[in-house]
Amino acid sequence: MSKLRIAPRLLLVALAVLSIGAPLTYSAGLFPQVSAGAEAAKKKYLAALEKAQEKYSTEAEALFHEHLLALENVLEAETKGGRLDVAVAIRDEIQRLKAEGASVFAEAPPTSLRQAIARLTGTWHVVFPSGAIRVYVVDAKGGVSYPAEKYFTKIKGPPGEMIVDFGEGKLERWSIAGDRLFCEHWDPKTNFGVKGPSTVSVGTRLR
Repeated sequence: MSKLRIAPRLLLVALAVLSIGAPLTYSAGLFPQVSAGAEAAKKKYLAALEKAQEKYSTEAEALFHEHLLALENVLEAETKGGRLDVAVAIRDEIQRLKAEGASVFAEAPPTSLRQAIARLTGTWHVVFPSGAIRVYVVDAKGGVSYPAEKYFTKIKGPPGEMIVDFGEGKLERWSIAGDRLFCEHWDPKTNFGVKGPSTVSVGTRLR
């Protein structure tokens, strides 16, 4: 029998003998004391990760305030332009952001339509500035149904600007921000690409 095949058996015997005399002890981390190198590597990684998180939090806070300022500028412009429905939706979003504060660990935006659909799958409660409500159901294949009117369509377009067209002469452009669904509406849809949205509504997932 070769030494290569005997070695594992000898190792098991040695471990069994050691366990009889004294149990194996562990350090404060995940690795046995015999793996001091692994423990050191883990501590170095955790320290570096903490610094990276602190840097991210600082930068995220600065970006958050820049975003609020940009939204406030848009709010002022929309108000002066007489687009009050849009202004109200933007105002509500500013108030929500101020209440929640900056996200410490922001979710990265979807990089593909498939990824966006995976995040959207479920039932959404969408509130219009007028107070009207729509309930949308999104399936795992990108199908969107509006049960109240028995409408159904498929999501199209890039992940950051998904197009939803129920064939009712209107058009919606969807985008995801955290756990919110933003729906920009064009009525009629021929205004899409020519004018800004007629209204902007915000959806939340029904659990």
